[in-house]
Amino acid sequence: MINPTSAVPLYVQVADDLRRRIEMGEFSESGVLPSENGFCEEYEVSRATIRKAIQTLVDDDVLDTRHGKGTFIRQPKIVSSLSTFKGFTYFCHENNIETSSRVLALQEVEPPVAVRRHLRMEENESAVYLKRVRSINHINAMIEHIYLPVKNFGFLLGVDMENASLYETIERDGAATRG
Repeated sequence: MINPTSAVPLYVQVADDLRRRIEMGEFSESGVLPSENGFCEEYEVSRATIRKAIQTLVDDDVLDTRHGKGTFIRQPKIVSSLSTFKGFTYFCHENNIETSSRVLALQEVEPPVAVRRHLRMEENESAVYLKRVRSINHINAMIEHIYLPVKNFGFLLGVDMENASLYETIERDGAATRG
């Protein structure tokens, strides 16, 4: 707990203990922390100490304060690197975020003119069209619309894209079709 005789400032001790408790999942599912007064009683420190500890955790992107609403546990940010191009599934997995997909369409189509131009496709070329709902932790997050030239990516038409990463599939199966 808190040691008032320690050389470590009280607010740092409180911040460290709160961080540990947050990491252990001690606080409510809603992510709302108890009031400052509750923490003052629990830690037997002043309100100024609690506020400084909370501000330390806000500065460290652990907590978020909303005036008149309270203090909330901040959801972790997704970390990614511009040096790799791995896709949604990869970055969520790397950040311990559960993903799922529901395929709405996976078919060969004539792509829209703007897509054809952007992909530098010939006028008579068809495209693989993948449309799916992507979810994060069981919450729908986005609808994905993907067009890829059939001549290079036709193999995708035979893949279960509800349970596959597009980038991993292209990396794995695309090399085999070119090889």
